[in-house]
Amino acid sequence: MKCAVAADKVVPTSKEAENLRFLARAAIARLEPSVLGYVCRRGTIEAGEDWFAAGRIIGRCRRTYDLIPELARVVGTRNAAALVIYHRQFRDAPCAADVLDGRADIPAGKSSHAAQAAALAYELADRAAGEPRDLVPAIERFAWNVEHRLPFKSAALAVHVALYLTDLESLVTGVPAWPSMEARIRRDLDAFLERRAAAIRT
Repeated sequence: MKCAVAADKVVPTSKEAENLRFLARAAIARLEPSVLGYVCRRGTIEAGEDWFAAGRIIGRCRRTYDLIPELARVVGTRNAAALVIYHRQFRDAPCAADVLDGRADIPAGKSSHAAQAAALAYELADRAAGEPRDLVPAIERFAWNVEHRLPFKSAALAVHVALYLTDLESLVTGVPAWPSMEARIRRDLDAFLERRAAAIRT
């Protein structure tokens, strides 16, 4: 499939390959968006951390004084406190359904962009798997928000998760915003690879 993030251009490091394996598992399991977003923003997974358990805890706990001790047990105290803050920021953002329906856009400058990217991909996959209907407006809104509202890593995350869950190739034909979104992510990817190569040379 023609992948918007041009993964064929990237030779991942061992750590990046590990992160991609986690991302695939997380997407298929529908890991709670704020947990997935927090891990992706952090960029690493340490031994002993159980982020899938953290997702289940966030899904059933509502009170902060219950949430932090339970999260600390599976991801550590520092991560627990930071994840609760991140989760609140994500919950304050417009929901993915409103974004895909055109009632809201992803806010610019929000630190929970990675979580919003995951939620957007989940919502798009749910709609693609549901009753047959015209998905073009929702895909158009997805592509526009990914291109114009998400920084590169969160934009790539949104498309990666959608690719894991949905046959995008069969859905994006005729969506005007999709080629523009792909072009933007490819430009950002080229810049990222140039920076990484320069860092290796120095």
